[in-house]
Amino acid sequence: MFASLAISRYLNTATGLTVRKILHALKPIQQITVRIAGHDHIARDPITKPAQAILDALDITLD
Repeated sequence: MFASLAISRYLNTATGLTVRKILHALKPIQQITVRIAGHDHIARDPITKPAQAILDALDITLD
C-alpha cells in the first residue's frame, strides 16, 4: 500500500496530473507483435499529445 502511494505521488509530482488523468491518457496505448513467416511485425496505436507529454515528463521512450 505504501509503495502505491509513493508511486502515485511521484507520478503526480513529475507530470502535474492526477493518477486518474494519467491512466485515462495512457490506457488507449496498445501494441501487438505478430510473427509472419519468421518476421516480427509491430502494430501500435498512435501516441496522443497528452500521452506523449506524460511519457516525456517521466523520461520514457517507446521503441
